[in-house]
Amino acid sequence: MPDYLFSTPSGGTVEHFCSASEVPSIGEELEINGEMCVRLASYGQPLVKRNIAFTSHQIDQWHPDAPRHNKHGEAVFHSRKEADEFGKKAGMEYDQL
Repeated sequence: MPDYLFSTPSGGTVEHFCSASEVPSIGEELEINGEMCVRLASYGQPLVKRNIAFTSHQIDQWHPDAPRHNKHGEAVFHSRKEADEFGKKAGMEYDQL
């Protein structure tokens, strides 16, 4: 059940969560928080980056094969490729990181 975009009487916009079977058509009104709001055409979902940096909490602190560490000594990877390369060196699978 996604959020849909509506215009408010004051000229602003608000996103409202409702089921696809109950959402009004574009241009129709729906009462939201006591105001009659008009449904607008919603924009598509943003693209998700494939290579998102992440911190591993399962690897030993200050592991020598990790490409970098945060201030707490946890391994930080900037891509899936980095994590895979580390896994090969350390003998771990990606889902174990």
